[in-house]
Amino acid sequence: MIRSSAALQPVLDAIAGARRVAVDTEFHSERHFYPRLMLIQIRVDEGPAWLVDPLADLDLAPLGAALSRVPLLLHGGVMDLQILHREIGMRPCSVFDTQIAAGCAGDGFPIRLQELVRRHLDLRIPKAETLSDWSQRPLSADQLHYAADDVLLLGPLADALTARLEAMGTTAIAEACTAEHVERALAAEDHSTAWRVVPGNQLLDDTERAVLQALAAWRDRTAQERDVARSNVVSDAMLLDIARRQPGTFESLRANRRMPSQIWKRDGAAVLACVAAGRVAPPPPAPASRGRLWRELVGAAARTAEAERGVAPELVLTDATLDRLADNRAIEPWRESALGPSFRAFIEGRRGIVLPGRWTDDNL
Repeated sequence: MIRSSAALQPVLDAIAGARRVAVDTEFHSERHFYPRLMLIQIRVDEGPAWLVDPLADLDLAPLGAALSRVPLLLHGGVMDLQILHREIGMRPCSVFDTQIAAGCAGDGFPIRLQELVRRHLDLRIPKAETLSDWSQRPLSADQLHYAADDVLLLGPLADALTARLEAMGTTAIAEACTAEHVERALAAEDHSTAWRVVPGNQLLDDTERAVLQALAAWRDRTAQERDVARSNVVSDAMLLDIARRQPGTFESLRANRRMPSQIWKRDGAAVLACVAAGRVAPPPPAPASRGRLWRELVGAAARTAEAERGVAPELVLTDATLDRLADNRAIEPWRESALGPSFRAFIEGRRGIVLPGRWTDDNL
């Protein structure tokens, strides 16, 4: 455990001359808007695992600067990148994410680290400490071993996946996909798009969607200011209900018998102001004009493409990509490469699929 600036210095020295550095974090994401960083695990090249304690009294800014200058190995690292960028100022120059690499190498996405280690390294690692209390000090021996394993095995796993990607010809796809995930992780918060993650938003008309956009943005800002989970301000279901009913008074706001009293007692004025603003605001762009059946067919076609190329559809078919496909607009070249020409022919109506997954040109 690294718990002082003096003990951190050898880690910084090792990172300075590193070929690559494996990084992982442990954090608590419950009850807060931003996850609380509890531990940073680091392995430089083939060296030992260092466990850096962010709860100790030490300056972690030099660690953030050091990690920004070397290639990093992570697994499912979007949240790790967000936390380390926010907490210690890390902005990586290069990232290899074993979870994304696996998704571009025929292993599916998302896939847990222990399953990849079993498949590619023929090792079994325990994961019983996933939800343990990482704020306790001292950490238990089981916690220490669990945390260390997460970085000790990333190097060998990355080597195995690199060889697999090269053999399959999907290295460039994995690199482009990883770059997109890193950019998304480091992007500034955009509260104006928070409405998109509210289930049921695609069922709203233009005015309802504009009201939901105002409400969801307010909820994000409020949760951030109070440092609480979004659901502690107002639930998704209540946001959707308010966007549909568009109450103009406290009495109408309370008309839903399931409306928690804290909403109208504490935040009623702010909620009503969001409704009023949303009713006169231009609506955000609607989701793709195609319906659920079309999306399911596109997903089936992407699964058929996965059988050929080995790239998981979950990495390729974002909401924005589906919107573009629905409107016959171009998508990024790496996505076209991942999906292949048969998928494009399907989108354009020149090929079909026979479920559960075979291309066909019959009767087209």
